[in-house]
Amino acid sequence: MGSAGLARRVQLLRVRASDVRPLRHAVLRPHDPAHGLVLPRDDETDTAHFAFVDHTGRAVACATILQEGAPGAWRIRGVATAPELRGRGYGARVVGACVEHARAQGGRVAWLQTTPDVVPWYVKQGFRPEGDVFVIERGPRQKMVRTLA
Repeated sequence: MGSAGLARRVQLLRVRASDVRPLRHAVLRPHDPAHGLVLPRDDETDTAHFAFVDHTGRAVACATILQEGAPGAWRIRGVATAPELRGRGYGARVVGACVEHARAQGGRVAWLQTTPDVVPWYVKQGFRPEGDVFVIERGPRQKMVRTLA
């Protein structure tokens, strides 16, 4: 089946951490097979995972949100889309599902860290850069924030 056929046969679901780990690992850490399979707090109750799932049950786009930081703050992480399905709106919709989940839980702000090259995409999703670019062990990052009120 081509990617066009697959794109018509996916649905957005709230899923378990184990459902998003293979995609997250394959897309976000393709050259590091041991690192990142289980992110801290993946399986805690204050963490929610959303994914577009194809007809075989495979996650083809995913994002995770958890309460972190100041009261009312929620962090989005692990946003990934299968390379063959990028540009179809799946990433925007899973990030939107995370934002709506946080809002429904009384969240006031959603935030994330991303590479500077992706900042324009997150701006289109309603986020704004906060502070300067900083460097961590995986390279440069920019904090992005979106008010939920």
